[in-house]
Amino acid sequence: MKRIYSIPCTSMTSNINDQCLFKWQTKKSKYLAISTDNIVNIYNRHGEHIDQINLFGYCTALCWDEDGDWLAIITNRSSLIFLWNSITHKLEQIDTGMKEILTTISWSKLNHSSLFVGTAKGNILIYNNQTARKNPIYGKHTKRIIGCCWNSIGTSNMIAVIGEDRVLTVNNEDGDTLSHNQLKGDGSNVKFFHSYQDMITNYNNKNSSSSSSSTSTTTTTTTTAAISVSSVNKIDNSVCLVLNKRMLFMMNIQDSENSFILNFKDWYENIIDYYCYPSGNIFIAFTSGLIITVSTGMKNFGVELLQIKAHRESMTTFSVCLNINRIATCDENNIKIFNLYEHNDIENVFTVDDEPSIVQIDWTADGQLLALCSSSGNIHVYLSQLKIIGDNCGTSLAFLSSLLEVTIFNVHEEIQDSVMIVRIEIEPSRLAIGPFHLAIAMNNKIWLYVLTEIEMPPTECEYMGIIKEFKLNQFYMAILFTNGSLQFHPIEQQRHQSNNNNNDDNRPQYFTYPDGQKQESIGVNNKKISVTSLCLTNEFLIFSTDNGTIIYFIIEDWNTTVVYRHRESIQMIECNQNGTRLVLIDSRNDAYVYNVYGETLISIPTDHVPSKPVKILWESWIHDHCVFTICDHKFIHVYSSPLTTINGSIVDFVGRMKIPSGQYPLLLYNGVVVCQTKSGKTSNFVLSTHDYAIKNNSNTTTIPSTFKRDVFRNILKLRRYQDAIKICNFLGPDESEDLWIAVGRAAIQDLDLNVAICVYQKLQKFTIVYCLENYRNQSEYCLLCGLLAEMLADYDLAQKHFLNSSQPIRALEMRKNLQHWNEALALARHLSPDDIPAISRELAFNQELRQEYSKALKNFENALNSQSSGDVDGEETKKEPKELDHNSEHVQLCLAGIARNSIRCGNLKKALIIAHRLDEAKLIQECASILENLNHIQEAAALYEQCKHYDQAAILYLKVKNSAKLSNLISMITDHEILGQYGRIKEMEKQFRHAAEIYSKAKRWEDVVRINLDHLNNPGEAVKIVREHQSVAGAKLVARFFQRLNDMTAAIEFLIMSKCYDDAYNLALTTKQIDIYADIMQYHATDVDIHDQHDDDDGGGENVDTKDPSLLNGNDQKVSNKNENRMAMANLQHFRTIAIYYEQENNLFKAGKFYCLARMWQKGVKLLLQSSTASGQRNSINNDHQMMNNNNNNNNAIELAIDAATHAHDEQVTRLILDYLMGETDGIPKDFKFLFRLYMKMKYYVEAAKTATIISHEEQLSGNYRNAHQLLYSMCVELHANHIAIPSEMAFNLMLIHSYMLAKLWIRIGGHQISAKLLIRVYDNINQFPSHSVQILTFVVIECIRAGYVRNALKYAYTLMKQDDLDRIDTKLKKKIENLVQLRQELCINSNPCPYCSEPVADDEFVCNGCRTAIPFCIASGMHIRLSDLTKCSYCHFPAIKSYLLELLQSSMIKNGKNEDDDDDDGGGGNRFCPMCEHKINNNQLERITMDEIFNLNDLGNRNNNNNNDNDDDDDLKQ
Repeated sequence: MKRIYSIPCTSMTSNINDQCLFKWQTKKSKYLAISTDNIVNIYNRHGEHIDQINLFGYCTALCWDEDGDWLAIITNRSSLIFLWNSITHKLEQIDTGMKEILTTISWSKLNHSSLFVGTAKGNILIYNNQTARKNPIYGKHTKRIIGCCWNSIGTSNMIAVIGEDRVLTVNNEDGDTLSHNQLKGDGSNVKFFHSYQDMITNYNNKNSSSSSSSTSTTTTTTTTAAISVSSVNKIDNSVCLVLNKRMLFMMNIQDSENSFILNFKDWYENIIDYYCYPSGNIFIAFTSGLIITVSTGMKNFGVELLQIKAHRESMTTFSVCLNINRIATCDENNIKIFNLYEHNDIENVFTVDDEPSIVQIDWTADGQLLALCSSSGNIHVYLSQLKIIGDNCGTSLAFLSSLLEVTIFNVHEEIQDSVMIVRIEIEPSRLAIGPFHLAIAMNNKIWLYVLTEIEMPPTECEYMGIIKEFKLNQFYMAILFTNGSLQFHPIEQQRHQSNNNNNDDNRPQYFTYPDGQKQESIGVNNKKISVTSLCLTNEFLIFSTDNGTIIYFIIEDWNTTVVYRHRESIQMIECNQNGTRLVLIDSRNDAYVYNVYGETLISIPTDHVPSKPVKILWESWIHDHCVFTICDHKFIHVYSSPLTTINGSIVDFVGRMKIPSGQYPLLLYNGVVVCQTKSGKTSNFVLSTHDYAIKNNSNTTTIPSTFKRDVFRNILKLRRYQDAIKICNFLGPDESEDLWIAVGRAAIQDLDLNVAICVYQKLQKFTIVYCLENYRNQSEYCLLCGLLAEMLADYDLAQKHFLNSSQPIRALEMRKNLQHWNEALALARHLSPDDIPAISRELAFNQELRQEYSKALKNFENALNSQSSGDVDGEETKKEPKELDHNSEHVQLCLAGIARNSIRCGNLKKALIIAHRLDEAKLIQECASILENLNHIQEAAALYEQCKHYDQAAILYLKVKNSAKLSNLISMITDHEILGQYGRIKEMEKQFRHAAEIYSKAKRWEDVVRINLDHLNNPGEAVKIVREHQSVAGAKLVARFFQRLNDMTAAIEFLIMSKCYDDAYNLALTTKQIDIYADIMQYHATDVDIHDQHDDDDGGGENVDTKDPSLLNGNDQKVSNKNENRMAMANLQHFRTIAIYYEQENNLFKAGKFYCLARMWQKGVKLLLQSSTASGQRNSINNDHQMMNNNNNNNNAIELAIDAATHAHDEQVTRLILDYLMGETDGIPKDFKFLFRLYMKMKYYVEAAKTATIISHEEQLSGNYRNAHQLLYSMCVELHANHIAIPSEMAFNLMLIHSYMLAKLWIRIGGHQISAKLLIRVYDNINQFPSHSVQILTFVVIECIRAGYVRNALKYAYTLMKQDDLDRIDTKLKKKIENLVQLRQELCINSNPCPYCSEPVADDEFVCNGCRTAIPFCIASGMHIRLSDLTKCSYCHFPAIKSYLLELLQSSMIKNGKNEDDDDDDGGGGNRFCPMCEHKINNNQLERITMDEIFNLNDLGNRNNNNNNDNDDDDDLKQ
């Protein structure tokens, strides 16, 4: 609270508490009376001294009458009554005529002129101030009167009086005693109260006391009785008083003998005072600081309804203001303000810092001021609350901030810091603000302040009526009076008059309404019309009347015009800033938005309109011109009403929000409501519809999705699209895609195409963006709205706009595109009659789909007739009828539709006639299908035959058994089922050969085989058909046939083909032809890849292979069909059966083979290895022929075992074979070629390479150089393909053997120099060729001689002559070598640049001394390659020097490694074979290449050692 003034104490006595009294004027609260010593001072509510009353003694009591016109004062030394008139400020002295001291005084609350006076001797006086009649009554009490109270409700005056004689009397206004009660203690503070429940009781039983249910209160009755309850009226029927300062005495006047006493606990301490609620409950305050509310109803009499500790230690006094429902309590110098009915609601707490304690509190009647009297006698007046008086003009706001102070400020962001405080001379009841003026009003006066000259005194204007409402604009003021009249005039009349003098404008200076002449001019003759509300802008004065008329007064024209007449009386209007739109509320509480320019009235749904609206606020922010609010006392409702949308002007309810308690909205700016509070300040709150702090919250997971949707929906309704876009960007793409779409649709509805284009660009919907870009340039409103409504799928609205536009044909086009044929037909009759035939046809199609056949038939006929006659709506035109073009698509479709629907409607004859006129097969088929469904078989078949659907026609002919028709169609039938049925017919007619032909055409091979065997006696043809078409059923028939002929071999074969494996096995077992059965089973198992199935073996728990053992059964086919998979599993079982049989017969090889076929890998491999061991043992005792067969079986067994291990991928199986091949099983190591094959099959390339090196070395030792070359070459290729480094030893051996083979090639073609170099290289590693060492040395000598390298020839000749095996040299060569003489010529080795670093390197050197890089060798010359003349084989990619390779290819006759003529030479390109891979090379394929394109054996450093990682399991297996 705010202290507004203080009145210091002027008393000269020491006992201030007993001498200082003060009291606010009742009802008006205009004056404050304060008594100090023998003086009573009168102050106004602003603290200004008004009058002083001098007394004959100290003031003992003062009291205002109920109207606040008279102040009564009594003193301690006189029997006079001092009456001060608040209107005339005159003092009157009334002589009571009683010779004793007056002690108490009280004005009547019902008869405001009656004054009660009590004396020190117990006598009373009732004085009528109006008639000056005195009614003294003596002996009412025997002792001093200490308290009295008049009743406040009822029809008759009563007064309760208590005295020091402990007697309570209730008297009427004439002083007659109504009730007399003796009290059991000292009474004080007597008051009337009433109860609505059951306080009137009659008692019959006279007993002692009863207690209430309260834990802290006891109830005692002087007399108790049985209760009989009667209804009570709302009157003051009971009296209560404080007894002995701790108890509450209560008595019903109608039953005064029965009274109640409420006792309270001791710790409550003394009762300070109490207040009687209108409901009958009593509020009691105690000196302990406790306040309670006690019920007075009989059902819960004395029960504490509420208890609260208001002050911690003590309480001195309290005061109640019923007008504002507030209680003020004090403890020393601490003041608390409570709600009268909700004690827990503490509204304010403040401390009077400059006073030690407060002893008295009093409210003004209106609750605006609270006066406090301190223990020192000082009076402090606090502003509790102000009248809510305020007004706004644009963004400027003026409000009453103190009793004599108005605050003005602007809420605009750029000027919101400018605050102006205007001191006023009177407390106003109304105020208004304009651009340059402030006006305050009180009763019939207005004080005008010029804001630019605020120091100047105000201009006072007085009017004939009481001002109800008034408004200001820049130059004018409009005043609405309480009598319903309106006055409008310039603010500064003199200035306006001077302007009129300068201009020839005789415009009147005042406009009043109602005015008879004006009413007649606007067509209103009712003279009792009252203005109910008004608005004022710079251009218009707008006001409404109680007959529902809204009148615009145009200031520029100084004339009125009736804009709108409503059906109900209008109670409230409020316009926007320019006056073009206004919100009106009528007497039925219906709200509307009226657009002046469009003359449109938009209703606001009643569900969203407050029941008691008090304020309408338009948004002052320029960007939210479409937003307004309607407020009641509790809630503010927010609306949005855009002016231009595709739906026209609309009103959207955005939401509502509770108004904070004690705040009154004055202005709305950018979603912020500026409110005035009762404390004279302003407060702001953001509307919940505008509060979307989500865009500033980084953690969107904590925000409920429903809140996000509600907030976003409000933003769209407010048309704040930029904020909506920001929120969408903030939420991210996963959560905001549907929100983006909502923004785009809303922007389109509001014709904000720029925003819509931006949104759909974000969504990457470029088709919509393209359309909007085109629409943006559209200037015609209706056409634009139609296009946008069509885009939003609001087709009815789009049609409405199109029809109102300059292009109504668009409505028809839209309906046609949407296939809304009913609407399109209605539009076409008026817009485009030429489209009627096509639309009628499409409508008929649509009706036909909905099974409305009669309507469809009618529309098809209309479409055909309209096409031919040009008839529109049954009215024939003047044009000549058109001839139908039966070949046109429209006519054909219409005829087909007529035919179809005629069939469905029962007109079969007409339908068939029309159907035969159709040309398109599809249309005829539709008719035939309908006839078939309706069971018109013959007609349907004829139509099927007409449209060349022979299969369907044949089916129907079969159905009706029309063989004659069917035989004519048999050559054109392709359906096998139909042919099969016809074949059975021919078979029944015993035309077996014809039946067989038909069965063959139907691919029913079983029937063909059956007829050939049973009727045509042609088993050869039957066997041929079964073998060719693999017919299972036919195979069964053939098998039975051969069984009958006792040809068991053929029978077994066909039983297997027919999948009768058990029968075939039993037959083979019986006839001892198991070998034939096994061979046939293995052969026919190739039809289904049994090794692609996943199964587990029953024996030994071995894993089932998922790979294809092509080396076992030669089958590479993979089948995914489920039936074939089941057959494959059956084959496995039969293979196991065969394997078991051979195992029992001790045929280990076949047993192992079939166990492997059955995918029992471990067992099969064991048996295969056992058979190999057994055949090896038999080799030692058998002859040569048997030994050769056993070796073959031995090799086959090992190879099958290796193939099985390859497909099994079982470590145990692999280990088993490795142990066998290494000799760990029988102590005999097997041939390395098997180990090499195992490693290659298992893809253990590193181990395979090592094995290959060993094998090739053995082949070299044996002289099989070509085998060794082929092995090393293939191994290198395999390692290179798997990105494994080639061992240097392998590369060197390949190069060495290849050099030997090249030397032989060059010798044959006469390249002796190259051959000599290659042979010298070979001889340098002669230990690799022990079988032909002498021959090689001999050739070295000879080639050196031929090449002219005599000195090298002599060197190697000496070596040759030292050999022990001279007899192995040819005699002719030997003699030549012995006759050699020493010559000077010696072998010369050329040098060429290194392909990597270009350093010179000798041709026969393969490591560069400069870069230390290994250089690949040339496959044609055996020397290192040259980068300048580099090529490669197109197959093996090994490098070669192009010139040498061409020379070799053109001179050689090599084919497959043999020196033969090339029969495949084309004679033109010189096709020969690569010396490395022996593939045919075309000379044209040899091109210059780079080093990156060759197969480099020496590229070891660039290879990843993947083999170390890929073959860890292989290493474990080798160990």
